[in-house]
Amino acid sequence: MIDMAGLAQKGGAVTSHIRLAKRPEDISAIRIGPGGADLLLGCDSLVSADSAVLKLIGKKGHVVANSYEMPTGDFTRNADQKLPVAEMADRLKQIVPEGQSVMVDATQSALALVGDSIAANLFLLGVAFQRGLLPLSSVAIEQAIRLNNIAIEQSLRAFAWGRQWVVDPAGIDQILADKKALSSLPLDRLEQIIADRVERLRAYQNEAYARDYERQVSAITQLDTHRDQLLSKAVARYLYKMMAIKDEYEIGRLYSDGQFGRLIDRVFTSDVRLSVHLAPPLFSRHDPITGRPQKRQFKGWIWPAFKLLYALRGLRGGIFDLFGYTQERKAERKALSDYRAMLAEIADKLNETNYDIAVEMASVPEFIRGFGPVRAAHMAEAENKWAVLGKTFKQQNTTAVNKKSA
Repeated sequence: MIDMAGLAQKGGAVTSHIRLAKRPEDISAIRIGPGGADLLLGCDSLVSADSAVLKLIGKKGHVVANSYEMPTGDFTRNADQKLPVAEMADRLKQIVPEGQSVMVDATQSALALVGDSIAANLFLLGVAFQRGLLPLSSVAIEQAIRLNNIAIEQSLRAFAWGRQWVVDPAGIDQILADKKALSSLPLDRLEQIIADRVERLRAYQNEAYARDYERQVSAITQLDTHRDQLLSKAVARYLYKMMAIKDEYEIGRLYSDGQFGRLIDRVFTSDVRLSVHLAPPLFSRHDPITGRPQKRQFKGWIWPAFKLLYALRGLRGGIFDLFGYTQERKAERKALSDYRAMLAEIADKLNETNYDIAVEMASVPEFIRGFGPVRAAHMAEAENKWAVLGKTFKQQNTTAVNKKSA
């Protein structure tokens, strides 16, 4: 076995060349040459579908690949980027004879069945083994897992679940569907969306803040006669997003309300030492090259500080809110005020003609993401969208009025 690493330290692609033989002297070369691979075990579909990897597969080879859409580093620069999932699957299917390529969402399967997505690799191994693609016994593989001595029980279960998927894929899919139904909260109905956001805003600030949100959403829902309530749902989702800015107090809550600690306890079985990298707006220097705030590492003492920050959330937006005097926080408060004013205008001039434009206007916050200069850039784009949509909204309102007059 040999690992071919491509900038692996930064999350780049890694391919492992593995040769199996009865005797060591039967292996003359470790690296597999073009057309020499009998099996491609693709743990990452993007890497698996790369031309450099595909050329290694023999004409009678097999593919067992993970269909999960794994995020790449490019997502940090383009949050709307989509991987060519269909194209990658097609490449993996066409490189081998018909029926010899299998795609399965091993990541989500492992997460649901054994509680850890890292077990996806062992799940795939189980799929390949059950399809008769590994010249090894199950006893040998299980013994190797025990000798490795890392997450033994989890790995054995993942391997067994992969085998079971080959025998009864419909049964596994049903188990996954049932688990998803139990673990996810359906938020399709307007009442569910509003109730969920009210509860979140209550934790974010207080009861009055949550009720303020509820009142403004109600002003729109009373006017929305559309069968699917598209405008009401958009307002319910995005007014919340504009109100629940992830500021310093909210960061304090997210780290100190217990959920983060429970997640750490679930993922790590031994004692861990944690640190975070932050760029506090009042204390951070700016990078001389990029102009962006420089992050610093904060260790143990930051955790009590997070609790204190959350306890001080009542200062948010008031004269004693030191963070509120930064340019970023001022811009966020203005954006919320402008959004509220826009909703008031929509409520005043809404009609059947401009309904769709109103939905688009209310949904623009979907594209406002990130922090600092990243958020500022998205905010500028959002303002341009609002300006264009606002003109169309007013024009369609005028057209509707003229038709009524005629």
